[in-house]
Amino acid sequence: MKKFYLIALLLLLFLPGHVMAACVVSSISVNGSDSGSWDSDCMSSKNPGVYAQYYTFILTSTQEITINLSSSTVDTNLFLLSGGESTGSILKSNNDISSSNKNSRITTILRAGRYTIEASMSGQAQTGHFNVSVSVTTVSAGECEYEIDTGVDVEGNWDPACSSAHRSGRYAIYYTFTLSSTQEVTIDLGSSKNTYMYLLQGSSRNGEELERNDDGGEGENSRIVMTLPAGTYTVEATTYSIATTGSFVISVNTQDPGCDDCLFQINAGLNDAWFNPATGGQGFNISVYPVVKQIFVTWFTYDVERPTSDVTAVLGEPGQRWLTAQGQYEDDTATLTVFVTEGGVFDAAKPAPSTDQDGIGTMTIEFSDCENALVTYDIASLDLSDEIPIERIMMDNVPLCEMLAQP
Repeated sequence: MKKFYLIALLLLLFLPGHVMAACVVSSISVNGSDSGSWDSDCMSSKNPGVYAQYYTFILTSTQEITINLSSSTVDTNLFLLSGGESTGSILKSNNDISSSNKNSRITTILRAGRYTIEASMSGQAQTGHFNVSVSVTTVSAGECEYEIDTGVDVEGNWDPACSSAHRSGRYAIYYTFTLSSTQEVTIDLGSSKNTYMYLLQGSSRNGEELERNDDGGEGENSRIVMTLPAGTYTVEATTYSIATTGSFVISVNTQDPGCDDCLFQINAGLNDAWFNPATGGQGFNISVYPVVKQIFVTWFTYDVERPTSDVTAVLGEPGQRWLTAQGQYEDDTATLTVFVTEGGVFDAAKPAPSTDQDGIGTMTIEFSDCENALVTYDIASLDLSDEIPIERIMMDNVPLCEMLAQP
């Protein structure tokens, strides 16, 4: 008998807290809400050391359900479980609604049955108050078209009541979403079946086809990634094979199309005077011609050596030089030929000046942004090559440049 009590005592001492704590599973009505608090009386069955509360509800038909869990003091965590017990298998979970919203939300379509909510948190052993709500929208038998929010996974089912508008003999469900601005959109359709997906313009299953995909996701799942302007779009979620029934999960996720890896785009807002502060009295005038994608540069500089004192000039200074450069550009870089024009006289048509069209060297200009660039030159005949970091002299055209530089 003493041995029995000793074993019982050891079990009480060493069983994990989430097993020892008895959790009450409360009922919550559909389209209802409740408030509660977390304490050590109930531990999560999914995350050891985390406090939780449980709510169960019953659906009498297939319904789209949204569960919200919010707290003003705690980073929440939400689980949707099968059955009416706290130990049911996880069907869906969500930690944060967004990077700036630490509350939790699950939106999905469920068949008739009993389900349980675990309302818990991200950190261990935290107390606090919360609100939980369940809202549902009845899905009528044979209803085929739904709206879908971005950033959530939605479950669906293929059955003979809904047919594909694009693949004969297949079943399909249609999901419509709206963008308020240009976004990079990733649409995923996953199932144990071989999926197929269409992206359509507008809110109709008969809209213009923008894209289609078979196996762009993992395995035989489908994925479409596109940058789309503001507007309304429809996704047809269907299957590769004829008359295939079964369940699937679809999601639409968005992000701004800008990216850290995008190259700067040369544009007419770069037209200006540029110089290297380390070499005063020298510089470049840069002119961009977007229609033909060419750049023309005037380079104001000096001779490679100072002229002797007996060398004079009528106008200007004997050591002054100017060169020109011209060529094509792509993205952030211009590739130019350097020219020398010679033989002319100030403000006179005769004698006519001449320019060697083969040039005397090469120049590249790589723009890092609207205010900075790097000039690299190579004048092989004089064994001259180097790099010159340059910047604008004035900033008046920077706003125009930044507007035009978007990829």
